[in-house]
Amino acid sequence: MAAELQVSPEENGHPDVVPDDALVYTVKQTARVLQISETLCYGLVRSGKLPALRWGERAVRIPREGLGAWLLSEAQKTDQGPTRR
Repeated sequence: MAAELQVSPEENGHPDVVPDDALVYTVKQTARVLQISETLCYGLVRSGKLPALRWGERAVRIPREGLGAWLLSEAQKTDQGPTRR
């Protein structure tokens, strides 16, 4: 299940609001969904932890399905507790 935001009538068409039928999110939209900063979101993309698609030099999009899978994976890591060295 993907993380989604409900679009209110006042926000309809606003670029950082995630429509229910979006297949990909911008970094700004993803950060808003995850309630993290855009800087942290870009860091997760850059490190390869958060799956992303790149179009050209600058356009970065996070697939909805990839975000959902990443969230489940992170939740499972949290459920397992901290690892010991």
